[in-house]
Amino acid sequence: MLKRLLGSVREYKKPTIVTLIFIMLEAIIEVCIPAVTADLINAIEDGVATKEILISRGILLIAMAIASLTCGGIAGYACAKASAGFAKNLRHDLFYKVQGYSFENIDKFSTSSLVTRMTTDVNNVQMSFMMIIRTAVRSPLMLIFSVAMSAYMGGWLAATFVVVIPILGGGLWLIGRFAMPAFRAVFKKYDRLFLFDTETTGLSFSCDQIIEFAAVVVEQKDGQPVVVEEYDQLITLSPGMTVPPLSENLTGISTQDLRERGLPKERVARDVSEIIRGNTLLLAYNAHFDLSFLFYF
Repeated sequence: MLKRLLGSVREYKKPTIVTLIFIMLEAIIEVCIPAVTADLINAIEDGVATKEILISRGILLIAMAIASLTCGGIAGYACAKASAGFAKNLRHDLFYKVQGYSFENIDKFSTSSLVTRMTTDVNNVQMSFMMIIRTAVRSPLMLIFSVAMSAYMGGWLAATFVVVIPILGGGLWLIGRFAMPAFRAVFKKYDRLFLFDTETTGLSFSCDQIIEFAAVVVEQKDGQPVVVEEYDQLITLSPGMTVPPLSENLTGISTQDLRERGLPKERVARDVSEIIRGNTLLLAYNAHFDLSFLFYF
């Protein structure tokens, strides 16, 4: 599988290699800067730091900082180009692979499922590739170079790494162990979608209230999206509040409608939580607006 994925890198091998090279240079420079700083501090403490030494070391530190920033910028640009190109090629390969499917295979996967595979899944693989050629390379290099520089500068003080490294390694192992089940659980949520919308008395979540909550639950059945549940409920307002004329004109919901057919928001919140059941991906248009009201619901 890994070999097949790497086959999609193709013409973007050069920016991938450039990323690795400049990530290594950035790591080397970053561990050298503290060494130069420490030598300058030692010279000042020993009283041998002349004006020429201060100026030369200062210029050296500035040059190293600029070089580190430049290497990081080049690595970031090359990494973005390589990962985006890799995703483009991978999406192209997937598309032509799907073109070779029989009608039986296409019916098995369904159009919506194939669209997800070529969009969300490819984006996830792209992010993984970006993390691998940057963070997954930079972190081990920083660890190796830092230990070497610590041994050079601190002597036996570097022995603390003998204790710290196994602890860090164990922590990373635990993170990986718990992250993978969570990762798999997220993908299962793509097969159960909760699409919702709200109507409110205004635009301010701190002053206005939700007057209607509507939602549909979509699940994958036999490779096809099917609406398995619908919910549409008016919600009563707090005592003393009414639906403003502008909101009534836009939504068609009046204060009288809420009094006659509305339910308390506590009841609606309980109904919605039972529908979601904690294993559903929530989708909404302008979700930030709806969620801001739900947080105060």
